[in-house]
Amino acid sequence: GVVYLLQAWAKLNWNDAVLVLGGRDSQSPFVEHLIRVTGARNVVCTGWVKDVSDFYNQISVYVQPSVTEGFGIEVLEAMAYGRAVVTTHGTGSADLVWDTGAGIVIDKGATDRWPNWLAGAIDNYKHRPDICALNGQRGREIAVDYTWDKIRARYQELWKGLLA
Repeated sequence: GVVYLLQAWAKLNWNDAVLVLGGRDSQSPFVEHLIRVTGARNVVCTGWVKDVSDFYNQISVYVQPSVTEGFGIEVLEAMAYGRAVVTTHGTGSADLVWDTGAGIVIDKGATDRWPNWLAGAIDNYKHRPDICALNGQRGREIAVDYTWDKIRARYQELWKGLLA
């Protein structure tokens, strides 16, 4: 889904904002190629981020435009850092965002429309910082229920129920 994000970013064509791409492959030749062919400007590729705090503390909105993703733990991480989220129904964690009002979820189908929809969602947050802050705060409130100790206890209860 990175290509759709880059296409959206190119449509926005802002001079006063930066798209930060993180992760191992963000500095790959393939991503460099996508940046060139989409015409996206003001893109910073950080590569692998050793301390996720460094990444989430430098952004205001987290976007994960996955076509297919098991869960997408980064969405929950962004929520824990109080960042508004834009994601797609192709990301398993989209349910957390959709059901709780912690961000904007783009329809899984019609990927040809994703660049416009992503651009609209990002633009909405830029021009409505009050909504961005509200969604970020809501995400932070939700994320506290998904720490590993709480999830581990849920798994244990689930297995106990299945084995009983």
